[in-house]
This record gives sequence, structure tokens and C-alpha cells, in this order.
Amino acid sequence: MTLQWHHASKTYSLEINLHLETYPVSRRVFAQHSALAASAAAALTACGGGSVGSGSSGANTTVAPDTTSSNQAARLLTQASFGPSVESVAALTGKSASLWLDEQMAYPSAPDYVNEVQSWFDKGSNYRPGNGGDRYTPGWLNHKFWALAHTAPDQLRRRVVHALMQIFVVSLEDSTLYDHARPFGQYLDNLGRHAFGNFRELLQDVALSPVMGIYLSHIRNQKADPASGRMPDENFAREVMQLFTIGLYQLNLDGTNKLGSNGQPQETYTNDDIVGLARVFTGWSWNMPDGSNASNTFKWGGPGRYDTTGSARFDLNPMRVYPAFHETGEKKFLGVTITAGTDGSAGLRTALDTLFNHPNVGPFIGKQLIERLVTSNPSPAYVQAVANVFNNNGAGVRGDLAAVVRAILLHPQARNSPVGESGKLREPVLRVTQAVRALKASSLTGRWMMGWDEQDLLQSPLQSPSVFNFYRPGYVPPNTQIATLGLVAPEFQIANESTVVEWVNYVWALLQWGVAWTGSGVDVPAAQQNKADVTLDFTLTTTPLGQAAVVGDTAVVDQLNLLLFAGGMSTTLRSQILDAMQNQVSWNTNTRLRDRLRIACFIALVSSEYMIER
Repeated sequence: MTLQWHHASKTYSLEINLHLETYPVSRRVFAQHSALAASAAAALTACGGGSVGSGSSGANTTVAPDTTSSNQAARLLTQASFGPSVESVAALTGKSASLWLDEQMAYPSAPDYVNEVQSWFDKGSNYRPGNGGDRYTPGWLNHKFWALAHTAPDQLRRRVVHALMQIFVVSLEDSTLYDHARPFGQYLDNLGRHAFGNFRELLQDVALSPVMGIYLSHIRNQKADPASGRMPDENFAREVMQLFTIGLYQLNLDGTNKLGSNGQPQETYTNDDIVGLARVFTGWSWNMPDGSNASNTFKWGGPGRYDTTGSARFDLNPMRVYPAFHETGEKKFLGVTITAGTDGSAGLRTALDTLFNHPNVGPFIGKQLIERLVTSNPSPAYVQAVANVFNNNGAGVRGDLAAVVRAILLHPQARNSPVGESGKLREPVLRVTQAVRALKASSLTGRWMMGWDEQDLLQSPLQSPSVFNFYRPGYVPPNTQIATLGLVAPEFQIANESTVVEWVNYVWALLQWGVAWTGSGVDVPAAQQNKADVTLDFTLTTTPLGQAAVVGDTAVVDQLNLLLFAGGMSTTLRSQILDAMQNQVSWNTNTRLRDRLRIACFIALVSSEYMIER
């Protein structure tokens, strides 16, 4: 697609390519993939630094250099936050990546989402589900996501939570969850609490979350009844293996498929394993104070949707097992047998321990986290280094997610590879957050009422169309060079002619008027109704970009190059932006300077180069 504009009898053009193999940067990214394993191994030998962790875990991950340039800082912040800002780049420049990770991980987790929902419930009945305010319930959580992405100091935790949200998916597209905003919020808070904790504890909180129970239908799941032919629901049993822990095929430590004697991948589980594991997840329901096995308590008992007293918030409790509805017979799966008569809670622990200790988990989860944070196509050496750390953090601990995140972000392919040698298509949410943080946006209401505009980009947080996320981690665009090279490009599953045009429209609206119209609902003060909530400030004296405009056009482009491209803007794109600024908008009044800023930002944000996170 070609964008054109006209000025003084001259036509200016900017090419936007949809297919990944035609991106100038991407062609270099993926053509070099076959050499990445060898180059990463060579880098490990050449750098000679210490490995992540203090023990001899075999974690072949070399720490980054002790000093960080402004471009290196911007690149780390692109991977490990929701985007660089002038302030965050300045704070990181000259500091080691390792020290910055330590500082970020030291921030405590907080019940941000639960507190947000509760604050609205406490406002009164107009804001509660079922009393005229229910249409705002999913919006409260969505707005909080955007607010934290743009303003929270613990950016690393927030970015890791965003990655975990795309693995352990629950979605407000399931309207049943609309009336359970508070436990939904707690589910998100739990992802934050475990982001740098242990994977085993995260897995248990996910399995016993009533929100996950509703979404994957194992809440109120009953044991088999031969008389009626009823069988336990198998939905969660299938997805906890396929999506949350071990995947479909047996993996080598480097993430490649183990092949059988027939040369084909070997499946990790069978239908019998699903049937056996489903029996473990029977008898679980809302954790109500009534400990009896009464049918009504198990089947229909549930917490109030907006109780305001702390003691009555039963919706925040993990699910509990009701023995009368739990299958007490023998259960077999993945080579493990839970003997008949085993208590439901004990059986659950055995099941989750079995999944947690499966050799697939390190490479399966590690590779997905690499995809979400750094690159769609990590080298086998990269995956193996991260899987090694998952298996042993250096102190004999398995599943240490803090160590895993450090291994991902300090690996040579993340830190030392030249810009352009690894990367991924920038997902819509990250396009928006990086643009908003780089260009210093603000929220009129302080609530960051975003979410609805972004739906046209086919990715709005908390609203995945299915448990398989917005895109599959193994998605391959058909009939492309990516397919020929045996690579993947997950984000391209939601990239098409429509979403590319929507992105251009979105950027234009953001730069001209702002986004997230406040409307006139009960939750918007009268003075702020029917206005754009999120806007950019092009006042020339108050924003770094505006100050750069006063200095000159090249200073503006330098600023955009740093914050949006981590110093990797091509000379061609730089020339296009400068040409447009100097020939389309040439007057030197403050108004024209602001117009120069807008056209520079527009061309940068809709360029093919910005679409690739490198």
C-alpha cells in the first residue's frame, strides 16, 4: 500500500508493505535466522562473561555489557517495558541491563485490578453489574491495563504479565465473566504476583481460579454418572496440557521436536491422558463458607457480584473441592496413577506436580516468553539456554520465572545481536503503548479509557477471541518466504489489509484529535464528557519532542529514531521524514512547527520499519 500527499506540485510517497518477506528490515531479519544458532554459540564463547545464576546449572547465558548506551537502553526498554520514554531512556543509559532488571524486579506486586474494580463498586449501585452500570464492567479492567502500561513504574512486571496473559488466556469475550469483574481482576493480579515467582505456584493459582474455571468449564465439573451417561468435562484437562504446560509434541531442550522412528513428531499425550486428567478436575467449585456437600451449594452457590465487605468477598477465594462430586476412582495420565480414594486436593497436587516436572515445560514456556518479549524465531541455542535456567536457576530451583526472564533479556540474541538480526512483527497493543509513551500522551480523566478503538486492530487486552490467544505461537503466514524458511510469525495472524489501514487511521486520529472518546456515561464527570481522553501534547516548550522541534528538524528525527527505532531507523526513512517536514510544512511559526511534528510522527509510526520490533 502506498500513502501519497501533495504539496507545491510535488508528490510524496511512503510504501507500507503487508507481507513480511517484503519488509526491507524483515528480509534481513529472517534470511539470517539459519546462522543464529552458530552466532549465538560463538557469542557465548567470545563474551566470556558470567552466567545467569550463581550455580553450575548449565545456563549458557552471558550477561550484557556493564554500560548501556542510549540506543541499547531504548532497545532493552522496547523488549522489557511497554516502550521507551525520554525519562526511562535517560535513567537506564550508562547502567547495566542486569542492574536495571534487579531494580525492576524489586518493585512489589500490588492488587491493582481488584482495587480498581472495588473502588467502582463502592461508588454505589449505579456502578454495579445488573443496575445500569454493567456495560462498564469489562471496560474498568481494560482501562486499568492501559493505565498501568503507560504510567506504572514497574514496567518489567507489567510487560511480563502481558506475555503471561497471552499464554494463560481468559477473556471477557465470554460474557459470563462480565458479572465477575473482581475475580477477573484478581486473576490478573495473580499473574503479576507470580511474574517473578515460581511457575508451579502460578500453575496452581491458574487451575484453581474461579475465572479460569468458568472460562474453561471445570468449575462445577461433576464426576461420571454411568446411569445417565454423564462424563467429566475435559476442556481444562486438555488445555492445561496443550497450552499451559507441555504442548502437543515432545520437545528437545532447544525447543525442536523429538522425532520418532518414523521421522515424525511424537505426541505428548493421548485421549486417554485427557480422560484421566479430567477426573482430577471434578468436584471443584466456588469456595463458599458452607463446607457441606449440599447439591445447591456446589451447583448454584456463588458469591455476591459486588459485596463491599472484606469478609464477604468469596469470589476472591481459590476454588475448593466438594468430595461428593469429585471422582474418587483411580486416575491415570502421563504415566502417573492416582490411586482410588485419594483426596481431591492431594490428587490435584499430584497432577500439577506431574505437569510441572515434565521435560517439555522449560522449552515450551520459555520459547513462548522469548516470542512475546524479544523475537519470533529464537535460535535453538537461545531456547536451550532459557530452558536450562527454567530447569535449574543455579541454586537447584526449578521454575524460577525471575531467573527465566533474566535469561531471556540478557541472552546475546537479545542484547548483543545487531539491530535487524532478530525481532518480530510488533503486535498492535505494543505499537500503541510505545507510541503513546514515546510521544508523552496524557489522559483527560486519568483513567486511560482505551480499548474500544483498538478493537479494530484485532487486539484489545483481556478480549482474546479464544483460549488460543489473538494469534498462535506457531502461526506461519502461508505462501511466504517465512514458510519456505521454516519460520513462524505469530502476529501476522491478525495482520491483513484491513488492520493495516486501521492502523494508519488510528495513528492519524491519535496525532490530530486523540483517542478513547469519553462518551457520556455515569462514570464520566460532566466536564469531561464527549471528549478524547488520551491526547498528545505538542506544546513546544513542555515536551522533549516539542523542544527538539525548536532546535530543528534533525533533532526531531533523532528523537523519533531513539524512542521508536532504538537507533535503527534507515537512512531512507530518515530522508523521507526530513523531506516531508522541510518541503510540505516549511513555515517557521509555532503552528507550523507543530504540524512538522505531526507529519514526522505520522510517517514514522505507519512505516514498515516501525512495524518490526527489532
